[in-house]
Amino acid sequence: MRQFCSVLLLGCTCLVLSAQEGATGPWANKFFTGKDTAPPPVIQHNFGTVPQGTVKVHRFTLSNLYAVRMDIVELKPSCNCISISDYTRQLEPMQKGFLEVKIDTSKVTGFKRVSLPITFAGTDPKTKEVFKSTAVLELTAVSRADIVYTPGSINFGQIAVGTTTQPKSLVLTYQGTVPNWQIDRVTFNKEMLEVTAIPRWGKTGKLEYVITATLSKDAPVGDLDEQITLETNDRQNLTVSVQAIVRAPLSILPSNNIAFQNIIVGEKDSRNIIVRASKEFKIIRIDGQTEEFTASPGMSIGGVSQSVSISCQPATVGLKEHKLTIVTDLGSLDVSVSATGVAK
Repeated sequence: MRQFCSVLLLGCTCLVLSAQEGATGPWANKFFTGKDTAPPPVIQHNFGTVPQGTVKVHRFTLSNLYAVRMDIVELKPSCNCISISDYTRQLEPMQKGFLEVKIDTSKVTGFKRVSLPITFAGTDPKTKEVFKSTAVLELTAVSRADIVYTPGSINFGQIAVGTTTQPKSLVLTYQGTVPNWQIDRVTFNKEMLEVTAIPRWGKTGKLEYVITATLSKDAPVGDLDEQITLETNDRQNLTVSVQAIVRAPLSILPSNNIAFQNIIVGEKDSRNIIVRASKEFKIIRIDGQTEEFTASPGMSIGGVSQSVSISCQPATVGLKEHKLTIVTDLGSLDVSVSATGVAK
């Protein structure tokens, strides 16, 4: 296997790492461990034992330990029951990101193991050689055929912070053989949710429960993943996932702190960020631009997201720090930009 050298950042110390696949696990697995130690051969996550039809989401944290930008260039689940909800496509040095994986157990009966290879790529700043490594994720779950959820979870989608939501429900159908099976108790986070579980007989004569949740208007900004626990008389407790993405009026992805690496004086480098809002908006102008630091709005995505290209062209050698302000019709956002100019 071909070897290559890349710079690994550890606090304030820079080490040259000779990376070779196969010694323990691929070096791409370090994006998931976040540690400069021998990575495990496989990154594992168990979704647990769940009713058939359950939809569950797990968010992996990614950490770029390397002194170059790394890109996710390929994701190939081995089963259509697994999908990628969202992920950070580019990771700058020392930047954290995420990979959100979803399983739909309506397509699974019994035990399931799924392989999810994820390929990362970077470019050597001196030789311009592209190097790649593929992380190996192993995802497992057990789907109970005697319990079915329709739909697989309660998902409020994207909502603005402070919003009062309409109730959302799923139907639990019991298809087992335990006499007088029932839900004895429902527990949940009362600060975030109001929940009811109402029994009924379905059209096919099977016992059903309508599980209904209402999200608190005080839910904090961020990705919400709450669990409702259903305690049953067969001593096999069930969970219902309640998901929402609570948006601030304005935010920036992946970060409002942009750190350019060494840029030769007179040359230009650019980074893209995404301005995201809880409703449709327009960028009016970008203040603070100079000859060295410029910015320009890009493509709008559905009216609620818009790309912005941030560019730096240092005129002198040394560290440069600057602030740009993106002014929209919903308010303003500051972007801190730093770069180091180097001689040819």
